[in-house]
Amino acid sequence: MKYKFEDVDTASPSSSDDAIQALLAAFAALAASVAQGSDEKKQDILSKLDQVLELNKGVDCYVELARIGQITKIALYGKE
Repeated sequence: MKYKFEDVDTASPSSSDDAIQALLAAFAALAASVAQGSDEKKQDILSKLDQVLELNKGVDCYVELARIGQITKIALYGKE
C-alpha cells in the first residue's frame, strides 16, 4: 500500500514550530489508533497524560504537555 506521506519532499529542514505541531498531531492520531473506540483505553491514555503533566509541574514543558493532552482528548472524543 502506498501512503500520501511517501510522496512529500522532506529534503528541506523544518522549523521547530512546524515539527512540534506535527508531533502533536501524530501523537493524537496514534492515541486514537491505540484506543480503537474503547472508552477504557481512552481514559487510560488521558490518565497517563495527566500523570506525566503532574510529574512535570514547574518544568518548562508543562504547558506543552497540557497542550498534548488537550489535543489528544479532542482526537479521542471530538470537540465538546
